[in-house]
Amino acid sequence: ERRSPSAPQGILDRNGSSSWKSAAPVPSRTEPGYVFGMSVGVVLNKYIISAFGRDANGPSNTTRIYRPCVDKWALGKDAEVEVYLGVGVTYKHLFFHLGGVPASFAIKDIFLSYDVFSDRWTSLAPMGTPRYRLAGAALGDYIYAIGGWSSSTNTAEASVERYSLRLKT
Repeated sequence: ERRSPSAPQGILDRNGSSSWKSAAPVPSRTEPGYVFGMSVGVVLNKYIISAFGRDANGPSNTTRIYRPCVDKWALGKDAEVEVYLGVGVTYKHLFFHLGGVPASFAIKDIFLSYDVFSDRWTSLAPMGTPRYRLAGAALGDYIYAIGGWSSSTNTAEASVERYSLRLKT
């Protein structure tokens, strides 16, 4: 007899029970609200940053900050570019956003940092390959851009780029 796998158990809450619980919905510029294609990361094990994305008005430059301890969202400073389908990576108190696409669908090579304490976005050296739907990671003092979809080849990327936070290159 074939057995089906058990259903996922969800996440553990502070009481140790395993279940999914609703939290405050993500703020949107439209009603009814929805947002997709955001870049997301956890900063200082305290805040969830959800930046950019797309809603009924198109690509967004919105910075959303979620505080799970009080189940509330706040809005941070808007970035200067509106994109979605990029990726978010965190390092210490900084949130980084890589790539994405604007309404014109001209794939971006952008690399931005958001400082949660100063509520400020900063443009950093662009990636060598414009891409979206990529993966990203922070390891040591490096930020990695991994794979994704490229405008230069109009295909999926296998390339990996690395940015040194120490050397800023």
